[in-house]
Amino acid sequence: LTAVNAIGNVAKFQIVRGLLRVLVIPLALMLIWFTHNVEFMAISLPITALIVVLGDVYLARSISHMSVRYWGRKVIVPMCFVTLATICVSILPRIFLYDPWLRLFSTSALAFIAMSISAWIFLFDPDEKDFIKKRFIKKWNRNS
Repeated sequence: LTAVNAIGNVAKFQIVRGLLRVLVIPLALMLIWFTHNVEFMAISLPITALIVVLGDVYLARSISHMSVRYWGRKVIVPMCFVTLATICVSILPRIFLYDPWLRLFSTSALAFIAMSISAWIFLFDPDEKDFIKKRFIKKWNRNS
C-alpha cells in the first residue's frame, strides 16, 4: 500500500523493496531443489532480507549521500554481532534437550534474551538506550 501511494524517491524505494522481497519464493524453491531438505527453505528469508537491506543502502546512499562504509560500520557490523550471539545461544537447547516442545520454547526464550541483550550492547547508542529506559520507566509507572 505504501508503494501505491508513494511518489518520487519514496515510490522508487518502495518498488525496489517490493521486487526484492519477492525473491524469497524462488530462492526458497531453489534451496529445496538443490538440498532436497525443506529445512533449508528457512534460510531464504534472511538472505532475501539482506538483499533488501543492501538495496536500501544503495538507494539511501543516492538520496542521503551516506557512505556505504559508514553504514556498514554503524549498522552491519553490530547486526552481525547480534546475529552471531543469538545463533550461538539458540543452538544450545538443540544440543542439550531432547523433548521437542521444551526445545522449541527454550530456544525461543533464549533467542529473545540473547538478541535483546546483544542488541543493547552492540546496536544502541547512549541516546537510544536513554530513550528506551525512559519509555520503559514511563510504561512501568503507568501500569503500577
